[in-house]
Amino acid sequence: MRKHGTRAALILATMFVLSTTLLAVPINAEEAEGRATGNEEIIVSITQDYYDRGSDITVTFTSINLDTNTEYSIDWELCYVGGEGCYLYAMV
Repeated sequence: MRKHGTRAALILATMFVLSTTLLAVPINAEEAEGRATGNEEIIVSITQDYYDRGSDITVTFTSINLDTNTEYSIDWELCYVGGEGCYLYAMV
């Protein structure tokens, strides 16, 4: 009976040592989250190049290879096609 108690104590001690060792291993969660890979791609498709003032604009955004742990933002700005810049609202 004593032999069985020693074996159980040895197993419990081993489990305790292993569990504390596993908790002591550092986890670099910050390094694995929110990283841009450089393979991200956003494709923007519009139905036409010219829109009358006040008309609806249909835009399709397709994203590829985005990291689910990274927050992305899209800046949208209307511009003149003729190369006059993107100061559309300043010219109104």
